[in-house]
Amino acid sequence: MNQISVNQISNSPERRRARLTMTREQRMRRAKEKRDMLLRFLASGEIWTIAEHAARLLGCRRPAAVSTLRALESEGLLVRATFLRPSRDDLPRSRMLAWGITAAGIELAWGECKPFHVMGKNVWHHLLTQLAHICALQAGWKWMCESKLILRESGRRVDQGKVPDAAALEYGRFRYAMEIQLSNKSDTALRNIASRHMEKLVTREYHGVIYLFVNENLRKNFARRLLAVLADLAQADKFSDVDSDMFEGTFAFFDFDWWAQTIAELARLRAMPD
Repeated sequence: MNQISVNQISNSPERRRARLTMTREQRMRRAKEKRDMLLRFLASGEIWTIAEHAARLLGCRRPAAVSTLRALESEGLLVRATFLRPSRDDLPRSRMLAWGITAAGIELAWGECKPFHVMGKNVWHHLLTQLAHICALQAGWKWMCESKLILRESGRRVDQGKVPDAAALEYGRFRYAMEIQLSNKSDTALRNIASRHMEKLVTREYHGVIYLFVNENLRKNFARRLLAVLADLAQADKFSDVDSDMFEGTFAFFDFDWWAQTIAELARLRAMPD
C-alpha cells in the first residue's frame, strides 16, 4: 500500500506564520500541495475523512480544510456523505459529515490504486484509526495500516482474526500493534484476542500492543479483564516455555487524547538539540 511521507505533515507555528506572507503564486502552490496530499492520503486506503482530521493532516484551520474538501468534491474527486457518530461519555449520538475519495480521485492520486469501500457501520472506528494514523505520522512514526474495516473492490473481507487494526513503527525501532477499542468483548473473544497477541509477541512480529479508548470506564474495565486473561494464558502449556517477563509491560492502555499528546511531546523532545 502506498505510504504518506512524514515530511509532508507539519502544523508548526513557524509554518503558519509563513503562510501569512505568501505571494499569490505561493498560495496557489500551497493549495495544490494540500490537494495532492489529501488525495494521496485518502487513496492510500483511508478513503473517508472528516474536516477535523483533514485540518490536522494539512496543518491548517478547519475552515481552510473544508474549503479544500469542497473544492475536490466539486471536481468529482470526492463525495460527501453523512454517518452516525456513536455516543460516548461526554457526547450524545450525532451525525457527522464525511468526504470519501472517488475512483477519479484515486486515479488522479496514484494512477494505479483500485478503489476500496469502507463498511458504513464501521466508519466511526475507521475514522478513529485514521486519527491515530495522523498523530503517529506527525510524531515521526511509520504507519502500516492493516485495517480489517476495509473491503476490497472484489467484496472479500480481510480476515478479522488475523490482524490488529493497524501497526506502527516507532522511529524505526519498535513495531506496535495498534487497537482502537470502542466496546467490550465477551470472555471467549477476549481470550482469543489475548492468545493471538501473545503468539505474535513470541514470534516478534511486534514488540508491544497499544490499545486506544475514547471511553474512560471502558478503558479501565477492558484493561483489567485483558490483563487477567494474559496472566492466566501465560501459565498455559502453549506458552510454558516462554519467559513470562516477555509479556510484562508489553500491553498499554491509553485515553486517545493522552496518547496523542504523549507521542507529540516525545517527538518534540527528540527533535531538540543535545
